[in-house]
Amino acid sequence: MSQETKPFYDFKNFRLDADERVLLRDGKPVSLTPKAFQLLQILVENHGHIVDKDKLMSEIWADSFVEDGNLAVSAAMVRKALSDDADDPIFIETVPRRGYRFIAEVKAIHPGNLAHTPTDGAAVAKTLIRRNGNYYVLAVLLLIVTSMAAIGWIGKERIFGSGTAPILSSPFSSTRFSTSGTVTNAVISPDGKYAAFTDTSGGGQSLWLRQIDSGENIQIVAPSQDHYFGLAFSNSGNSIYFVRKPLVGHLLPAIYRVSTFGGIPVKLIEGAMNWISLSPDDSKISFIRCSYRQDDNCSLIVADANGTNERRLVAKPAPVLIKGNQFSPDSRSIAITYGEHLADSPDYRIALIDIATGAETEMPQKFFEIRSLQWLPSGEVLLFTARDYEDGQFSIWKTPIAGGLPEIVTKDASTYQNVNLDQKGERMIATQLENDFQIYIGTEGEQKPLTSARDLSLGPDGKIAYSTFEGDIWSINSNGSERRQLTTGPWGDILPRFSPDGRYIFFKSNRSGDSDLWRINSDGSDLFQVYRKTSGGPCGVTLDGKWLSYINRGKLHKVSTDGGDGSQVSELRLLRPVCSPDGNLVAYFFLDKGFKIGVMNASDGSVEKVLAYGDEKALPQRVAWSTDSRTLNFVINIEGKNILWRQSLDENTPRTIADLGVGEIRDLVIMPDEKSFAFVRGKWINDAVLITGLR
Repeated sequence: MSQETKPFYDFKNFRLDADERVLLRDGKPVSLTPKAFQLLQILVENHGHIVDKDKLMSEIWADSFVEDGNLAVSAAMVRKALSDDADDPIFIETVPRRGYRFIAEVKAIHPGNLAHTPTDGAAVAKTLIRRNGNYYVLAVLLLIVTSMAAIGWIGKERIFGSGTAPILSSPFSSTRFSTSGTVTNAVISPDGKYAAFTDTSGGGQSLWLRQIDSGENIQIVAPSQDHYFGLAFSNSGNSIYFVRKPLVGHLLPAIYRVSTFGGIPVKLIEGAMNWISLSPDDSKISFIRCSYRQDDNCSLIVADANGTNERRLVAKPAPVLIKGNQFSPDSRSIAITYGEHLADSPDYRIALIDIATGAETEMPQKFFEIRSLQWLPSGEVLLFTARDYEDGQFSIWKTPIAGGLPEIVTKDASTYQNVNLDQKGERMIATQLENDFQIYIGTEGEQKPLTSARDLSLGPDGKIAYSTFEGDIWSINSNGSERRQLTTGPWGDILPRFSPDGRYIFFKSNRSGDSDLWRINSDGSDLFQVYRKTSGGPCGVTLDGKWLSYINRGKLHKVSTDGGDGSQVSELRLLRPVCSPDGNLVAYFFLDKGFKIGVMNASDGSVEKVLAYGDEKALPQRVAWSTDSRTLNFVINIEGKNILWRQSLDENTPRTIADLGVGEIRDLVIMPDEKSFAFVRGKWINDAVLITGLR
């Protein structure tokens, strides 16, 4: 058939014009990419028949080598243009493992017969006006009034409805949609049909779109050496906003926007942090910018959605951090979470910021940390993730904004990092955090797992004390024998440290409601509170047993082991400090053209030695003293490998001891024989779950 006689294709209120390569809805052009249009044309021309994926791939991408995901992306674009639903289609049906089929009735119209089939919306309108005069105008007015009433009712229900939501009235139901352990961020689309998530695999982080019910995944931003901090769907569902920064270098994170079904990301705003939020009409975006100044540590900023016209709503002084932020359903306020990260007591809280005036209304209860928050559709209740004691698990909570105390919603053993609801409050995407950290005992040639643990300490007789992520302290021999629980209860007991004579174990706990230093005998008896309110933990005890060094707000302090007032030893902030077995020295990491190790006198804070050991690519893990209190052992990670090094304070260069494998090293001790060692190694496992009930 020649071009002059090629037909149009009419289906429902659409017309596909193959000559002009345009799709019309009621006579108005519908935007489609060339590949998406070509896919639609092939399906329409073969309507009623299954078109195999191989045929579609070979015709649409004849000159390119691409993956099946490109076809899925184009199919999603076509469905969106047609307002079609993959789960209940009226146009395009997915045939599992085969391809697609166009199922709507299609009429092929030759140009010469157009007079008999008026499908052009403008032509139909002109005919109605010509034939019906004012009746058409009345009909249009009636349609407008009816539409406005419907919109008003929907808006009223969304904004002023009850304080509950379907997800709160349904029995708890959680379905994991990722088992890779590499999903760090996830959000759900406003209609609840898609999830956008970031995945760390294939040599970088990438952005994906998942059709929730079918399980089909589409990569919409390719892997790169960037780190993603936050995601947000536009309320229209057409775009995804995200925050990311390069892993290498000192560039600040920036906000980007990309089409929901893929494309080239557009950078909108520099210097943004963490999570972002779009106003209900998608005209504004809120985000956090941290300048780390004394008077402006972190600020809440509102800007136009295209990145222009920034306006600071609130600024918090150092050392307060702002984390979560979320527009209210009525666009009048933004809920934020903020607090002092190194506080020695619960300091994180939720506040409502009035967008017009900047006025702040603080919610009553405080937590050790609050990560993310989400409004229920009514605008009367907030869901949020928080932990109510230090180093505890994050649970999902809810709180009314008109008064009343927060109430915990999830009571399972899972840790929920971030939560995100669809517009109806029926479905929620949450990210969960788990780990597989264990103590390993080994030598240069072999290391074997001993037991699950968070951290560890070594006694003079070789016995190991350790804490778990459940917040209990245990002891065990290096051969696995005589495992014994020393503390128990609902609080968090962490960071055990033996006294040099092995008589006591000092540790950090929230037993009193604050973060305090405690002491027990090595058999778990005679609990004693040594010091109140410290953000850090115990470091070491002097040989005479009289003084305990501890860390508070990153700085070295000391207190009598029998309790009393503490005193600050040094103004320096120490990264991962470790006290020597005799309690006289403290080794720590610091950054100066690459990471270095400093050695400080524990009694007066003077720096006695600086060891330079790596370039900017070396990432410090842990440092440990040998039993002579003069030799340092440290782990650095270079290109994913953890290498254990050893260097005496009297030597100029370190020597390699062992390869400790891959993963994060959380703690390290050297055994009395100097040939073997114990360390805690593992990884964090991030996955996303779909939650449809929280009752």
